[in-house]
Amino acid sequence: MQSIRSSHIRNLIAQSKAKQVLREVHEIPSNFPKFTLDLDDRVTFVAYGLLAAGCSLIEKGETAEGYKELHEAADILESAHRTEASERPESALHCLIGAMAFYACGQYSRAFVLIGNIEELTPTAGIIASFLRKDIPRLINKLNDVLLSQAPTFDELGQFDDWALTICVARSIALATEHAISGQPELLANADATLQDAMTISDAAQHPAFWWLTRLLRLMLKNYGNGSLWSVLPPFLGPDGKTKVDSYVKLLAFQKPPITQLWQSQTAALHLALNMQNQGGVVNLRTSAGKTRVAELAILCTLKADPSSKVLYLAPFRSLAFEIERTFSRTLSPLGYSVSHLYGGSRFSGVDRELVNEGHITIATPEKAKAMLRAAPDLFDSVKLIVIDEGHLLGDNERNIRNELFLEHLRLLARQHGTRILLLSAVLPNATDLAVWIGSDPNALTTSDWKPSAERFGTLRWSGRGVSIEWLGEER
Repeated sequence: MQSIRSSHIRNLIAQSKAKQVLREVHEIPSNFPKFTLDLDDRVTFVAYGLLAAGCSLIEKGETAEGYKELHEAADILESAHRTEASERPESALHCLIGAMAFYACGQYSRAFVLIGNIEELTPTAGIIASFLRKDIPRLINKLNDVLLSQAPTFDELGQFDDWALTICVARSIALATEHAISGQPELLANADATLQDAMTISDAAQHPAFWWLTRLLRLMLKNYGNGSLWSVLPPFLGPDGKTKVDSYVKLLAFQKPPITQLWQSQTAALHLALNMQNQGGVVNLRTSAGKTRVAELAILCTLKADPSSKVLYLAPFRSLAFEIERTFSRTLSPLGYSVSHLYGGSRFSGVDRELVNEGHITIATPEKAKAMLRAAPDLFDSVKLIVIDEGHLLGDNERNIRNELFLEHLRLLARQHGTRILLLSAVLPNATDLAVWIGSDPNALTTSDWKPSAERFGTLRWSGRGVSIEWLGEER
């Protein structure tokens, strides 16, 4: 690995990225600078060295380090082959493997982009691409084309090997797809055993492309199993946990797109968010890292534990309140939990009272919630969970100062009634202080730097004739 980190290799990788930029803007190859001879082949060799290291590290349990190697390998394959994928089948194959590596290390958005239009490369590529995109109708059609078709006749042994390996990949993904609906753990065990057989076949047949596809697919399915809703939720709901989450998990599996597993940022938050014995705490996850889903699961567990309880969800902006209401109406209303959104300003009407009385989950702005508690404090008696969204909006202007004072009032009420509080935010410079404030414990905090996509800062400048971007630092 030290040789791969050498300055010479870094120079090759930098050349490859520069070459990718020139290809993307359709520069004439004769105008290219004098790149290293066989540059694409050289960096591809480096990428597969990193892939091998990453897979080995993950298989040995060194997941964080392994993910870094997979990410770098996929990044190199993307820069060397993405612009050539439509013209060269071998480049399309490298892009498929790169997309799987991105997906295996949690860079889902980059996997979706890189998979591009290469799914028609082979039946296997089509199945894997549909699986990555969670396009279930298309996936089922492609699985049926492979698994329900009669075996063709073969003129060469290599053709039989390709067919057998395609069957193995299709069968393993079919088993994983069935697991998303039923939750039967033996399905994933059978899928892994099938992929082990595929690796044995591809090794004996000297078929490196399939060997890499099956090895990466094993990692992807292992990640799916570790983050599957069937795996992570039941332990928080007691001995009959699987029965309690059955309808919810199946409902999410049939949504578009389907939700079948949690991200690593979300699973890290569950020990705090779903522990009914604590006073609550702070969930500090990056933007788009899944805070709303964590809150949704906390709401579900609260209502499952006590069907007569109620939940108050505070959203500082009406637009956010509408979005939360729409989300919960899709995921919790079909389970029999009514969701109400209190509209208006700082007055609490008789209609509002009826909405709160009839609903399980009330979504309101802080001003509306304050009016509710002032006009009808008895409504708080059944509230067992308060979720505070955008919890960093404290104290820097008049509205946020009022908000902070109201949250302190809520905190004191929560202590009196045994109500839990979850504060959600992506930006908290003093997360530990807030954890002590909300949860009475500096450990009442879950934080994660993980996010499903890369992030890069820059300045967009208008020159009067066009725009340019000045990037500030690298992707992170």
